[in-house]
Amino acid sequence: MTHVARVEFAARDLWAGSCELLGASRYMRSKDVKVDGPKPGLGEAMLAMNVEYWLRQPDTPPRQRLIEIWREALPAAVERGQELAESGRLLAAAQACVDAKTALGLLEV
Repeated sequence: MTHVARVEFAARDLWAGSCELLGASRYMRSKDVKVDGPKPGLGEAMLAMNVEYWLRQPDTPPRQRLIEIWREALPAAVERGQELAESGRLLAAAQACVDAKTALGLLEV
């Protein structure tokens, strides 16, 4: 509706991503929006980071459902996120303000 011609994204949001909505109505299909993504390797890293974050939050039914959905799509990324949550290494890296290369190295699946 805002005349966006192109969308680029690094990683799919398996819970609330919206690229599928581009085909949901005749109006949206008529917009001919070009979509490029996900970028290779970043989806797994982003998911591992999300899992690590959510596992540090209070246990709730939505958290459990999120992780189940993510596990169906990218089990290795969920496993990596669980390892990072248990070890505390990603949180420690964030608190130490490590550079992006170091942080991405922790997130590799």
